[in-house]
Amino acid sequence: MSKGQQICDHLLLEGATRIDLVVDAYLQPCDALMSCRRCSARYLIELCDIDGDNWCYRLALIEPEAYAKTLHSLGRGSCDLQRGQAEMFNLRHHATPLNQLLLRSGGINAALVTVPDLISIPTASWRELPCDGTLVRGLYSSGS
Repeated sequence: MSKGQQICDHLLLEGATRIDLVVDAYLQPCDALMSCRRCSARYLIELCDIDGDNWCYRLALIEPEAYAKTLHSLGRGSCDLQRGQAEMFNLRHHATPLNQLLLRSGGINAALVTVPDLISIPTASWRELPCDGTLVRGLYSSGS
């Protein structure tokens, strides 16, 4: 997968994507595996910020083989509490982070915002970020 690979054209079409696996949740998916029903695009979405019903996620494209393996492996369950973390760590090695953020409103993909090269996308877990709405409000006020 090349560094320049882009998001599929279907991401914002109603019903075109589905959440295949919720990795972490709080009221709705925070970290999840999401796929496009119309093409082979597979994504890791990870929460960056929350402002009411508007949630902002960083995106990474995932190689289809790694995506399928992770879904299968995590879907089987395990008594090893560390296994899920190890699977997600491995999946991230097959991910291509994108310079776009996904805004979801009411649980629906609402907008994509391209982040300028000068701005860094938060990489920490949503549990370590303030999630105080600052990023979301900034994205909406910038005309995106």
